[in-house]
Amino acid sequence: MVEGAIFLFLGLQGAGSNGAAILQPVLQWGSSYAGGGLYWSLASYFVQGSPGKLVIASNTDAVPIQPNTRITSKISLVKHASDNGQELWTYRSEFVGFAGTKLTVQSPTELLAAGVALEAYGLAGCDSLPPGPICFEGVTLEIDGAPVTSQWLNRCAPSCGLATSVSQVVNAAVDVTITYD
Repeated sequence: MVEGAIFLFLGLQGAGSNGAAILQPVLQWGSSYAGGGLYWSLASYFVQGSPGKLVIASNTDAVPIQPNTRITSKISLVKHASDNGQELWTYRSEFVGFAGTKLTVQSPTELLAAGVALEAYGLAGCDSLPPGPICFEGVTLEIDGAPVTSQWLNRCAPSCGLATSVSQVVNAAVDVTITYD
């Protein structure tokens, strides 16, 4: 691997009159706002704002992990409250079984759209990406503990031959695979 930063994550996002927000448990290579270095690490981020004006509102510190470690990330709605017309949602992002990755945040924006992403910054070229493909296995969305079926859309930047595929595996669970040149 080379210098730069690579972020792989599931995210839950929304948009409203208060701007955009995304909560994301992130597997990262490289340095970031949360720390890290020339190794793999885990961190949870809550990012708010609008395109071009995004800010990291809250994050955990990066927790180093060994390559090929199997990880499970989870985003949960903890609480929803309404007071005098003001809505507030409380969410939690974490990597199950990894201390220091749990982040609980409050948002005036309901997070409704789920996605999977590979983001890369400061890389010398496409050959700086980790060996692929990358697969997010058994991705499930649940409401009140019950799986829900979703329509997954493919949105890829036209670089490095990026492509995604989604295949249903069991019930509402899907595998999301990211391939590139």
